[in-house]
Amino acid sequence: MTFSVFMQIFVLGLLGPVIDQNFYYAGLKFTSPTFSCAMSNMLPAMTFVLAVICRMEKVHLKRVRCQAKVVGTLVTVAGAMLMTLYKGPIMDMAWSKHAQLQHANAPAAADSTDKDWLKGCIFLIIATLAWASLFILQAATLKKYDAPLSLTSLICFMGTLQATAVTLVMEHKPSVWRIGFDMNLLAAAYAVSLSLSLSLSLSLSLSLSLSSCSFSS
Repeated sequence: MTFSVFMQIFVLGLLGPVIDQNFYYAGLKFTSPTFSCAMSNMLPAMTFVLAVICRMEKVHLKRVRCQAKVVGTLVTVAGAMLMTLYKGPIMDMAWSKHAQLQHANAPAAADSTDKDWLKGCIFLIIATLAWASLFILQAATLKKYDAPLSLTSLICFMGTLQATAVTLVMEHKPSVWRIGFDMNLLAAAYAVSLSLSLSLSLSLSLSLSLSSCSFSS
């Protein structure tokens, strides 16, 4: 392993397990689970744009496949901008009338909620951009370090060390390291065993396809 490959793995660990995960959960806190899942659909569009910028994929506008990619990217970005900048009227549900009455009597709280919503949208966009950048950099790293499973393990290990360092800097309470047999433990186990592992496996498959496309071009 060369120093350049090590630095690429260091950046991959920073992009995936650290930046993406932390910004995504911060955006989830300020918005909603439904909105966060919808914003995650920007990932293919961002990956396509970055692949074109990095010359990993060529766009031939005369081909129907490339036209569909461009149109899909534009529709995805437009939908994300619409969801970020526009909030429609509150739907009048029978079980939420009491909450809506309290919301109407607190305009200051509504302004604070709008600011948090915009902040959450920005966090989610940063998380999605970091994850798309991981795909591109991982495809470039696989050309120099042709060991996909070993690369995935190194990314997870490096991300664990970086996340630990970030937590030590940002959190000064010993209670944040305390894990009990509750929902926090279940959420952490799910995020590591299913969400992060599955995402890294899918990103590895996509990076292999991107690297093969760049080799063929």
